[in-house]
Amino acid sequence: MPEPWWLNRRGWYLRLLLLGVGVGTGLLIDRRVFLLVACIDWPGIWFDLVDAFRLFGEPLGIAIVLTTIGVMDRSRRRWIPIIIALTVAASLAAIGLKVLVSRQRPEHVRGQTVVRGPEVSGVDSSFPSGHAASAFAFACGLCLLYGYGRAWFLWWAFTCALSRVTDGMHFVSDVVAGAWLGWEIALWLWPPLARLVSGPARADESRR
Repeated sequence: MPEPWWLNRRGWYLRLLLLGVGVGTGLLIDRRVFLLVACIDWPGIWFDLVDAFRLFGEPLGIAIVLTTIGVMDRSRRRWIPIIIALTVAASLAAIGLKVLVSRQRPEHVRGQTVVRGPEVSGVDSSFPSGHAASAFAFACGLCLLYGYGRAWFLWWAFTCALSRVTDGMHFVSDVVAGAWLGWEIALWLWPPLARLVSGPARADESRR
């Protein structure tokens, strides 16, 4: 059975269209969403949930998931280095774009869009979201590895990205761009990396 368009490299143009719509819409609502989030009196448990959601895009959370796979599913251990490579590549790409764009984080500029252009200090800037890029690259790798868990992987990636908006660290457009970047990098790097593990044949058996 062929992969759906969102998990198939041939569907790149549809995902690119979604990126344009998502980022364009995000730019229109970025400040309004930031101000709305800032005035909400979040309950204490929400911050605990945010910390948990954010782990899906951080080394610790990724390490926990991959360790679990290594222990519980020995037949797929050989794919773990590939998923790590996908996630690292997405993270590095996000850092590179941060340096080039240097968009200030919303909490520092009260939700205004301030872009400084290329500068080394931009490594800690807002666009795109590194957590979203890592989370969606990680989710993409897991979706390609396990066909039956895709909804859960996408849910955790989405909540990780959402947590970056609700804690005021990113604009909506930042996480949309980060999610697209991570997903595309993982989707395009998977085939050549998979051939290193399984030879010319695709990793179809790993998704059953």
